Amino acid sequence: MLETYALLMERFPAIAFLLPHLQKREERKKEEIAIDPGTAQIIYFYGIGSLEAYFSLMDWLEKEATRQLIFVEDDPDEIVAFLHLPAAKKALQHPRIFVTGPDQVDAWINESPLARIATFALPSKEGDKYERWKEALLKKIFISYGVFAEFHQSHILFSQLLENLNHLPHSFHANALKGAFAGVPAMIAGAGPSLSSAIPLIQRAEKKALLIGGGSALPALTHWGIVPHFGLVCDPNEEELLRLKNVAAFEMPLLYTPRLFPAVFNTCSGPFGYLGLSGTCATPWQLCIEELLGLATPPVGEDLSEIVLSSTALSLAWAQFLGCNPIFLAGIDLAYRKDCRYAPGVATTHLPSAEILGDRKIVKNGVSTAVRWVSESLCFSRFAKDHPETLFFTLTQEGLGFSDIPHCPIEEAEEKYLTQEWPLKERVIQEILRHPMPAATERLLLDARKSWEKSLTRSLRLLEVLSGERGGIAPLAEEELENEPVFTFLRQEAGLWLDRQNGINEKERWAILLERARKHHRCLV
Repeated sequence: MLETYALLMERFPAIAFLLPHLQKREERKKEEIAIDPGTAQIIYFYGIGSLEAYFSLMDWLEKEATRQLIFVEDDPDEIVAFLHLPAAKKALQHPRIFVTGPDQVDAWINESPLARIATFALPSKEGDKYERWKEALLKKIFISYGVFAEFHQSHILFSQLLENLNHLPHSFHANALKGAFAGVPAMIAGAGPSLSSAIPLIQRAEKKALLIGGGSALPALTHWGIVPHFGLVCDPNEEELLRLKNVAAFEMPLLYTPRLFPAVFNTCSGPFGYLGLSGTCATPWQLCIEELLGLATPPVGEDLSEIVLSSTALSLAWAQFLGCNPIFLAGIDLAYRKDCRYAPGVATTHLPSAEILGDRKIVKNGVSTAVRWVSESLCFSRFAKDHPETLFFTLTQEGLGFSDIPHCPIEEAEEKYLTQEWPLKERVIQEILRHPMPAATERLLLDARKSWEKSLTRSLRLLEVLSGERGGIAPLAEEELENEPVFTFLRQEAGLWLDRQNGINEKERWAILLERARKHHRCLV
């Protein structure tokens, strides 16, 4: 017993210190479990019990050297009982078996953000507490993947920004439209299955409410022959292109963010509107361009979380930014209906890793939903609560719902709020024509690109000194580097990911930043 405790203390001191005593208690009855690990590389098992999962998963664990079994236990007495088990010593000696508490899993999450995971629990541990922990775990994994992807793909996003800047001189400045539709009702269309039931209202309300559709909602709307007053796209991956290929609305005003997948511009003819986001959702490169061009108008999405920066969430923020009131949500189910997640007209395509993690199914309040949808529901509710001057309603009772956005029946919405007509299409075009980009935009962008290239070239030489690849005086190189604006951008991009990495020394950090700088430099030359 003392030997197994010493092993626990050596490998997992954080949980060993929580044990109130080491007295053996009455042996617990083994529970019957059935585990299908599927393609999982890491299994989080809630409840250490009598090592039921250990015996069940040993063959799985030994077949691949990358697999890990992590026992999560919230009861110190159960850990004590485990230490008295005959197999405890062997389990603790296994290099890929770990024991931890519910709040101590971040290290595994940050070290393996791309790993396929599965969660299971002892029958006696199943219930609300386990489901809440599982939801929190999956959300952390989703966020960790996002941080990982943002860092390792930052040069790709930078390359896409450079390509998208070619469209900037011919775009209108969307942020200059702030308050332009004050008091006009708006409808935000999502691509959920319930959108079908709202289509007749949307068709009747063409001149009574500003219709905004983002991402997947655009092919769903055009499936019924509906062209929104504003489309909005923001995803940096190819999925956005595959969605927009099915949109039959070539002259729809389309708002875009700087990180958009560039080929999307080939799917329609515009007009295109540049959408400047808030500081928490924007890259330093984007903010530099906006300052250079004097685009000082307020950003969109200040009250949104970058975790749920979807086209639907941005559409909601855009409607509020324009001054629309009330704002109706149509087809934003945030849930599956018999395994169906989309309204008709939306092509289902292979989802990238980030969406697979975010779309991991969970059950919330009896509704089949997904990790990112739970976050989105909370984000929408908080946004509505932060803007009490605006009325928010959802037109569907299906799906996950929103704590601070009440349901409004379609009949009531039409009779009470959608009573006045406006020439909305004409007003949209007028506002677009009133707010072009500055005349000097093309020249200023060329100057910025040259400036970035020169600063990156200087930063590369200094980083080579600091990482040991080039001779020089490190303190002087570091001092000079601090004065390079482009290095500040690189450090901001890398900061969140680097802060999560344990065991990286100073020289390794410089080497990582050097690699980032080289990849960005190749985008410019």
